[in-house]
Amino acid sequence: MYPEKDGGRLNHETDATIKQSDAFGQFDFLGTICDIFVDQQRRLRQEFNTLILENLDSYSASQRRQFHGVVTDAGHTLKSIAGVLSAVEVSAEEPWLDTYLTAMNEGNRYYEVQYSTENEIDQWIQQGTEPAAAFWQAVQTQDEATLGFLQMEDRLYFLIAQPISRQGSHEGVLWTRLEASTLSALAMNSPVFKKVTSLVVQPEGTILYSSNVDFLSTGNLLTSLTSLSLPDDFVRKMQELLGQPRGEAYYFQAEGRQFFYSVSPLAQDWVLINFVQTPDVLIRSDHMLNIVLISGVVLIAATLLLCLSLVSVLFRKRRQIDLDQQRYTMLAQFLDTILFEYDLNQDKIEFTSNANVQFGQDKRIIRQASKNPEIKALIHLEDFPPRRRYSPQQLNEMQEQIFTASVGLPMKDGSFRQFACQYKWVFSEGELVKIIGKLTDITGQYSREQQLLKQAQRDVLTQLYNKAGEEAIEAQLKQDQRGILIMADLDNFKEINDRYGHTAGDQVLKAFADILKRLFRSDDILMRTGGDEFIMFIHGLQDAGLGKQKARQILDQIQQLRFASMPDLQLTASLGVARSPEAGTSVRALIESADQAMYASKEKGKGNVTDYAEMNANRDK
Repeated sequence: MYPEKDGGRLNHETDATIKQSDAFGQFDFLGTICDIFVDQQRRLRQEFNTLILENLDSYSASQRRQFHGVVTDAGHTLKSIAGVLSAVEVSAEEPWLDTYLTAMNEGNRYYEVQYSTENEIDQWIQQGTEPAAAFWQAVQTQDEATLGFLQMEDRLYFLIAQPISRQGSHEGVLWTRLEASTLSALAMNSPVFKKVTSLVVQPEGTILYSSNVDFLSTGNLLTSLTSLSLPDDFVRKMQELLGQPRGEAYYFQAEGRQFFYSVSPLAQDWVLINFVQTPDVLIRSDHMLNIVLISGVVLIAATLLLCLSLVSVLFRKRRQIDLDQQRYTMLAQFLDTILFEYDLNQDKIEFTSNANVQFGQDKRIIRQASKNPEIKALIHLEDFPPRRRYSPQQLNEMQEQIFTASVGLPMKDGSFRQFACQYKWVFSEGELVKIIGKLTDITGQYSREQQLLKQAQRDVLTQLYNKAGEEAIEAQLKQDQRGILIMADLDNFKEINDRYGHTAGDQVLKAFADILKRLFRSDDILMRTGGDEFIMFIHGLQDAGLGKQKARQILDQIQQLRFASMPDLQLTASLGVARSPEAGTSVRALIESADQAMYASKEKGKGNVTDYAEMNANRDK
């Protein structure tokens, strides 16, 4: 009897110990789960802050890029007009210039070009404020365009001024102004921010412009920040960044709110600052955090009910949550346009529903995507890591990478539009399983950038390449050294200007440029190097007779030109031909060789064609 009692007590004690151990084990497990979700909450907040900083940095970069594009375009426009005015003998104060500027300003949404005489500038210097007088005095002493920031007519403007010089003295000034308030309009529309406060500040803190009047009350940014009772560390950090702006975004917390700001160099010694605070951020992390916390509560409750029998299920759920959260976090970075997801195991890509409207994608899901040429252009399969398990350190490095590409995709109507593609790799249990990314239509931005580039490279009168054409020729020679360069000079062109006027001379130059456009291929490079000199380059060919044949076609065409305003004009030209690699393999060597051949044509009596190689061969004889 006693042994049975002792054995029964021992069994009860053992059961109690096991239950107690199970209870402690469950509490430990619950504590581990809670720790995991607290860590997830912290990581999600970090991802949210990173998302806002990246978007603010992108917003500021777009603002600077558009501002520099407008300023550069205005500077080139002023310089081109000033060059024409300096070359002609007609006074800039005559009515024709106002008519020309009025026609040119039509349709320009950002600035208008104006002309002022030296007398008007002198009056502004005498009657204006000290900053205005200093700006216009600086303009009068420069030959190049001057950029400044002034208050005019109770508004703040960026000013660009280009003096017009004739025979060593200034005759007047071409100038334009860009209203400072358009600085915000220049940035791309952001789906992330409801309101962004933009400021233009000097390194010592003086505020030149602010979209928020609260900052203007003191006239100094550092004083305004101090008056708003913001942390001293932040004020010191801002003072440091004003001296050395890095073009980066930062954030800090004060009074229960988060503030995001970027500090970037703008132009001159100006600094561009953009401020955003959490009430002005359109996306919030609260909802995402609630989803994670609610999911955690559900999982904990299920774990308590099922205990040890559902531990394996819990771990599987945990892995799925990690993958889904990683996917959700990545998708949060792609807030606009078309989202896509590529499943490597199923070789399937799925787009959001707006793909059909954006770029004519008839199916939201495409199977056997790796065999589709358009999908290959989006995500470069050859760049994928091998299908194997990776260490945690390798995974951390690869998961942080964001890949980018720019591709042209076909539309339903047969046209092509330009898209920017960004994507990231998604791993599960150490293996690459998915690719998640976005497509953004950048056709408008791409076209504007190409237009600005074309304006910078083209001669205003003929729309042929200017000196920038030499870089294009050099690039083609690096691909293939074969090529034919033809240089042409219109004979007695100065007499045309003297006899009929510069307007008639411009008419002749345009007509000659039209002949070149008809006779040469679309990918041949046509240049006006200045005055009445032109260069034509045929890439990939070096036939000895082709260059002279093209030159004689030019000669025949120009001799047939007739003008109603110049009925007795008989045009001729002297042309020189140089072939690569015989006459040189660089653009400068070819130009020098063709120039020698062209002057040999002039010595023959003008209206002639000379090949550089033949000229040297005859000279050796």
